[in-house]
Amino acid sequence: MMGRYVKNFGKIIASSRLTDKLWKSMLLSTYPSKDVIDDFQGVVNPVILFKKIGGDEMVFSFEINGLTVRTGDLICTVDGGDPVVPGEFWRLVGKLIPGDVDHVVIYVGPEGKCVEAGPKGVISFETHSSVWDSADMLNQRLLVDQLYGIAYPLTGRGLALDQEETIRENVAAFCLAQVGKPYNINFLDSSTENSFYCSQLAYVAYLKNGIDLNTGKAVPEIPGTGSIIFPQEVWESCVHVRLNMDI
Repeated sequence: MMGRYVKNFGKIIASSRLTDKLWKSMLLSTYPSKDVIDDFQGVVNPVILFKKIGGDEMVFSFEINGLTVRTGDLICTVDGGDPVVPGEFWRLVGKLIPGDVDHVVIYVGPEGKCVEAGPKGVISFETHSSVWDSADMLNQRLLVDQLYGIAYPLTGRGLALDQEETIRENVAAFCLAQVGKPYNINFLDSSTENSFYCSQLAYVAYLKNGIDLNTGKAVPEIPGTGSIIFPQEVWESCVHVRLNMDI
């Protein structure tokens, strides 16, 4: 019976920072049946909620520029690109970040839904298509970047399928729960959960599931930078596939 209530769940999971009362209000507006709402008493976790309303699929797949991503995989980008003026600004910002990779985005699904920590703080946004087009997403993100490749944190770790699926669900739920938090400008504090920068968000989400993406990479000329989680080290700590194009 509950399966038919899954249809509009994508509208609900867009935000996981909701009170129980607000969950119920949203559910009631979508599924006007009191017996259904009663089943959600005290449930505010989006993963649990989705499973309670009969959804079997919590791990989603998508394709971006021909590269496959699944829930929890990391989209790695390079700052800069079109439009020219903001693109040039972000290209210069990218030059301040060690390594080729400048930014990390967490794919959560369904479709093109992602979470990132960027200029607007921690947000969720939609890619709108299977091509990474930062100009199309500029109003959502205020960030101009180009796809570098996809990092696969769970590949090659010898995990059982059910373990891997659980970690993917947990990573997505954690990242969605951070939406609305501010950007972390103290890059040296990678353990805080009050604010996040891009690669720190991915790092903390996976660390909570026993996977450490911190390789200890530092800027040799600047003491103490080993505590910073650089996008490049996240890339290097994972099995990855680079987009086959010049950037």
